[in-house]
Amino acid sequence: MGSKGDLLELIDGSPNGLSSLTGSIWKWTHHERSRRAVEAVTRRINANVSYATSLFGGPLGETTDEHLRVALALPNRWRMESTSRVDVCDGSTRWLGHPGHITEFTRNEATLADTDLGILIEPGKHLFGALEFGDPAEGEIAGRECMTVEASKRRSSVGIRHHAS
Repeated sequence: MGSKGDLLELIDGSPNGLSSLTGSIWKWTHHERSRRAVEAVTRRINANVSYATSLFGGPLGETTDEHLRVALALPNRWRMESTSRVDVCDGSTRWLGHPGHITEFTRNEATLADTDLGILIEPGKHLFGALEFGDPAEGEIAGRECMTVEASKRRSSVGIRHHAS
């Protein structure tokens, strides 16, 4: 599976809906660009949102690469792990942390939308609900292949949940 479009096509085309998924995600993050993007959207929707980066196992550099192994059983069971992070939910309880320290969260705090996999499956829910997205397309930013999506401000802000991680 080479692109997000292929993932979404697989999910949408699965017989009787998607019930489970296993695979891997390679996550590249440029921290300064991420922080600036959160600030820009925050200003546009006149919200008070802070940007935080979780450090699991080392100092934060300009960018980070992380390879996550994922398993998902919809609607609310998942396991995502890398060498520096663990994120597991059994449907009612979520455990999040790194191999040396795990924090337990209650059911009210355990939502797939707040995970790296949830962001890929439904990106609009994660980005404050304030944006409407076009179709994803393959592109290149800073010499790295990536997926790009055109976004515009959502016309109505009724029922928006403002959240950032």
